[in-house]
Amino acid sequence: MSRVWMLWWLPPFLTPLVATQETWMTDHWRQIQDWTMMELTLPGSHNSGNHRGLSGALTCASDYKYVDYLKFDTNKSQTDFDAEFLPWNVNHDLSIAEQLQAGTRYFHLKVCNFNDPDSAVDLRRVFNQHRGYTSESLAVTLATMRNFLQNHPNEFIALGFNNLNQNSSLQVSDVEIRFLSSAVAEAFGNKLIVGADLHQSTLKELAARNCRVAIFFEGNPETLGTDILPSQVYLSENWDSSMSSGNLTAAEDWLRKDLQQATRHDKFYVMQANPNDDLDRMLERISVGGQPRSLKTWEWTFLRGLRDLVEQTMAENPNIHINAVSTDFFGASQPYDLAMRLMGLHIPRTMEVPTSHTMSACLNPAVISGEFSDSNTAFDDDRYVLSAAHVMQRHTDRWIYGHSLIDNVCWPGQKNSSHDSSALMASECDFGTRNLQTVWNVFPESFDPYAAPEKGGCQLWNGNPQGDHQGELHATLLGEMLRVRYVESGLLASTCQVDELLLQSDNVHKNQLTLQTEYHAMCGRLPTEQDYPRNATLVQHRSPVKGEPWYLDTKMCAGARLDELQSEADAALLASTWWQNQVQSVAKEIATATGNLQPQSSDAAHLLDSIVDCAVVHACTGLDDTPTALLDSTGLPDGSSDSLFLRANRNETATRTWPLDYFRATSTTKFKEYSSLYYGYFFAVLRDRLLAAVAGETLAPKLTISVMSDGNISPQLATYGLGSLIAERPPYLSALIHEVLFDSEKKEHVVRVIYNGKVQEVCRGLLLCPLSQWAELVAEIVPSPEACPTLYENYEFLSRGDNEKWERFV
Repeated sequence: MSRVWMLWWLPPFLTPLVATQETWMTDHWRQIQDWTMMELTLPGSHNSGNHRGLSGALTCASDYKYVDYLKFDTNKSQTDFDAEFLPWNVNHDLSIAEQLQAGTRYFHLKVCNFNDPDSAVDLRRVFNQHRGYTSESLAVTLATMRNFLQNHPNEFIALGFNNLNQNSSLQVSDVEIRFLSSAVAEAFGNKLIVGADLHQSTLKELAARNCRVAIFFEGNPETLGTDILPSQVYLSENWDSSMSSGNLTAAEDWLRKDLQQATRHDKFYVMQANPNDDLDRMLERISVGGQPRSLKTWEWTFLRGLRDLVEQTMAENPNIHINAVSTDFFGASQPYDLAMRLMGLHIPRTMEVPTSHTMSACLNPAVISGEFSDSNTAFDDDRYVLSAAHVMQRHTDRWIYGHSLIDNVCWPGQKNSSHDSSALMASECDFGTRNLQTVWNVFPESFDPYAAPEKGGCQLWNGNPQGDHQGELHATLLGEMLRVRYVESGLLASTCQVDELLLQSDNVHKNQLTLQTEYHAMCGRLPTEQDYPRNATLVQHRSPVKGEPWYLDTKMCAGARLDELQSEADAALLASTWWQNQVQSVAKEIATATGNLQPQSSDAAHLLDSIVDCAVVHACTGLDDTPTALLDSTGLPDGSSDSLFLRANRNETATRTWPLDYFRATSTTKFKEYSSLYYGYFFAVLRDRLLAAVAGETLAPKLTISVMSDGNISPQLATYGLGSLIAERPPYLSALIHEVLFDSEKKEHVVRVIYNGKVQEVCRGLLLCPLSQWAELVAEIVPSPEACPTLYENYEFLSRGDNEKWERFV
């Protein structure tokens, strides 16, 4: 068994201090300085230079595919073809500099030489390329790497040049490779790692000689320079037709088989985890306007499953040793985290619960699976065309709210966000500055009450906890799903025009972090305050102001009648047998299991809320301190039937939805009245926006994303009579989505409602509800002007008229 595989099982007390991705070799120098290059597992990137800078401004003629495309379609111009084919050739969202900062140390460089093939090479005329499209020159790429190494004397990199092209010829000669490899070696001062070093020289010895670059080149070993590592001799970087067949299952099967090559340990093994779709299939799809429309979308599921594939294969054969993980789109593939685990370098960020291993109490199941909606309710995309959509969602992962009832002590021996208590949690909340920033706010430094008297790494502002890095990753995953659904489908332009997309958020860090992260995943850039002004985007929790999204808040039709109905429901709750027996009993069990005092009867739900919050944050993030009575065998909250955690979750959640459930069971009239005053005005806005978008109103957005809380989703589901869906607290990133689709056969619009990846029957017996029927359904809980003047005085209906005109517009 290799040293690296054994290090996977280092006990927790050998865990190093926090390391950053940019300096991971330096930060772990004590552990790795006596290793050789062959004992490392380098995070790597495939087609490293093919990032968002790739373009058709300069094309490599020998690899350009427009002529191949013409056999499918002779009408599309070259410019239009480039615009549609380029997304199939972008492999990364990060530049070379950003990849280095993300911990990447192996770079697969596919280049095209524009120099004369029989003369010395000017690296300014060699470009990163893929299928003819080019990005920055190799001179720029190597200068970026050289500068990085100069500033980081204990960091090493390896470069693979095994896909070479000549602009003017389909062949690359040994002479040309010799010229090119010599130019690359000279760029690093010929201070390179040679063949004997791979197995024999330690990193400490190589650093002392300032030899920190290994360069692998294809070509005849006899014609390459002595400082170059001939790939034929020293590199195992394999490829098979399965990886470019368009069959992702076949690609996974081949990769498992190829990993067996990594048991030989005689060559530097690079795992190529970067499948391609079949070229002709891509070109034909472009000719008919089919989907998907990018490599990122096509291989996303494969990349998300990479960690599981590798770990399962290595569990079956522990002799496998990977020297570099070469893959695409780090947001999905996570090569840095995988490499750290394989080397046993358990930096805090690698201890998060993997997205694929978490569960529905922690995260929206659709985000876990990567499926936007359940496959058994799929419909014909050619028949049903998206017209408009609204996404109401919960924020992403965060730290714990302050809970005064338990004095901010969840249970004895709890971990907090101070570094000494939990390096993991301190790292999760560390965004590089104590004054956390979003596009819209700078949050002044505050403290973690759970870490008192220390400051702690996590922060709370007015009791609202910050979002964390795990949440940022999860928001990226959901943002990618939204991009596929609403950008690739053509509902939104790829440029994400501000008049097509409306952004809204609660005015707290975790929500704003969620919103800007999802926008970045969808649109390739952060939103700006110029496009999305603060007051028009954020819920301010103050008296309603026209033009602000005040209607996202609950109980905005406050008044004597709402107070009267609320008091009736509250009294019924306290008098119920359920409250007096079941809730009190579960609260007593929770108090015993967590070492807390049994609360007064009136505080039973408060205790359940506090402990459910503590358990979800601690266990779902990866802290290992949650009482076992609340966990399953995997260390996650126990969602099995009759488990203590599930009963606590369901009983506490039921207290939140009690008024709606109570009135639905006792009085239809009061149910509609309470619903209208509690949150019915939101349905008025939702209906107005969707109908206006369908009618072509220019001020109506095609897509709205509102990032709020579970308390904004639950009343909508309860109003629809879908209370069973919220028997438990909606997890992070829960999303209730309304889509309006045009049925091209029946020539009518229909509404599809999706909650956490499952299509719902809001109109009895119909998964696709006629728009007119849906509008009538929600009209029943829209408050009148007399009952809620706030709505009609502070929201400008897009029909441009008073309520009577709006009703006619509907």
